[in-house]
Amino acid sequence: MKEYERYVADQKVTFVAKSLEEANAGIELFYFNNNRYPCPANATLGRDDPNYGLEMLDTTSGFCMDDTGTILTGETDIVAGMIPFKTIKLPEKQALDSWNNRLSYTISAYMASTSFSEDDYGEPSITSSKPYISIEGLDTTGATVLNDQIHYIIVSHGSSGAGAYNTQGDIAV
Repeated sequence: MKEYERYVADQKVTFVAKSLEEANAGIELFYFNNNRYPCPANATLGRDDPNYGLEMLDTTSGFCMDDTGTILTGETDIVAGMIPFKTIKLPEKQALDSWNNRLSYTISAYMASTSFSEDDYGEPSITSSKPYISIEGLDTTGATVLNDQIHYIIVSHGSSGAGAYNTQGDIAV
């Protein structure tokens, strides 16, 4: 039975890797077509909500909203939710991981705003005041490294689902 369990585990890893790859490609295509990244979708919405899978963009201000409806206009505001699969025209299954939890998507609210300009990141004196998402981790030698050049991050919460939202929009336990 161990071989079968290993096979199933490998299939789940393969599926989630493909979902992450396709979500990333959808976000990049959206960026190239719109000159900004998409805002995340609200991860707490049920599948029957008309806004499920749509980016949380306030069209009047051109800025992302959080899941409470607060408009995020600050230079350092970060917005998190799920992959906005309807906005980036992906099948819903590509916004889920192998354990049927929603993939988390986090981005700087500025980079997803309609006022975003890639030119802001070309000049070092301007770039230093613009937000990136900072990720701290370990390199292959075990040393702590900090990468502050990430525009967005997509996460599967893995088999435990800790911190993920399930298909009903509830936090997984």
